[in-house]
Amino acid sequence: MTHVRGNSNNGGHINMQHSHMIIDKDNHFIIDPVTRKIQPETHEKNKLVEGDHNSEKYTFEIPKSIEGHDMSQCNVVQIHYLNISSDKSKRVEDIYEVDDLGILEDKPNTLAFTWTIKETATRYSGLLSFAITFKCTTDNVVDYAWHTEIHSGITIGTGMNNADTITAEYSDILEQWREKLFSTYETIISIDLKANAWVESVGMTYHTQNVTIPNVTAKTKIDLQPTPEQLITMINNGIAMFAANDNGNVTIYSVGDKPVTDMVIQATRKEVSP
Repeated sequence: MTHVRGNSNNGGHINMQHSHMIIDKDNHFIIDPVTRKIQPETHEKNKLVEGDHNSEKYTFEIPKSIEGHDMSQCNVVQIHYLNISSDKSKRVEDIYEVDDLGILEDKPNTLAFTWTIKETATRYSGLLSFAITFKCTTDNVVDYAWHTEIHSGITIGTGMNNADTITAEYSDILEQWREKLFSTYETIISIDLKANAWVESVGMTYHTQNVTIPNVTAKTKIDLQPTPEQLITMINNGIAMFAANDNGNVTIYSVGDKPVTDMVIQATRKEVSP
């Protein structure tokens, strides 16, 4: 059994509503912070049976620090899951709220948490897919959000052992779910713009500055949100600014003129459909 030392957000306890404590003695799922993929240590965890309820627990591991962010400070961790029947005619879509995120005692740089599988995740024989989100929120405002890729390697029922084939059969439904799931993420970020980093265009009608923003994909939309003071200054100086995302590379455009001093401008980051 893996022992988890809980953080200050949740105390590290699993609140079971019955007396049958389920302990995950199998290998864990490992979350890759670079690819965002969720991989089981072995293929033993790839199969459930229709109707399983509180009888199987999945344990996940993730680095404590990702790109300098302490993931243990995330006060909202959710497992979004989708159970699709074999004939694609029925589905269950739900969210499991994680309440036991904590530091592994034998791996101080690794966090772990669990998911006790409920009947809603195994209601239909077919496919179980899921993705995990980590958020830091203040007064219901999302300050930070990080999400995994969708894992579609869990089959429900018997006689369906080829997970790759099953995933391909459900690809249309999974893509619709991906767009619905990831289009809900909107976070507030800060962009640091340097006065000496602007590059003038050939026609001298605008300036550009490439910026590095974490967790940006080809489907990320960046909207600048200047303060009233910044907006008034830009208008008075004949400046219009906007952000453009070219396959994950974000460029800030300053049309008309460019700021002459360093500035930090607020923006929203959101995943959208293509």
